[in-house]
Amino acid sequence: YSKLDNPLVLVSEDVLESPARMLKAMTSHVGVAFDERMLAWTAGPKDYEGCWADLWYRNSRRSTGFSKSVGSHKMAKAVSKNIVDLLEDVHP
Repeated sequence: YSKLDNPLVLVSEDVLESPARMLKAMTSHVGVAFDERMLAWTAGPKDYEGCWADLWYRNSRRSTGFSKSVGSHKMAKAVSKNIVDLLEDVHP
């Protein structure tokens, strides 16, 4: 894959704040045409989800577009002091 020398890093907060802008950057980076239909979808289960869907995709099945999650990820926001420097180095 030719983009390994120049990886694209997406920050989830940026995607949620400006989905069209971020998806355009991502699709351009990987050489795929952007389509407005990427910004919204029909709620509900999808045929391709697999057997784990009931456990993993609860929120995405309810969604119809990009929005901030209200799930348990909030507990993961605390970062151990020993990796703060690393996060500052890699955050754009």
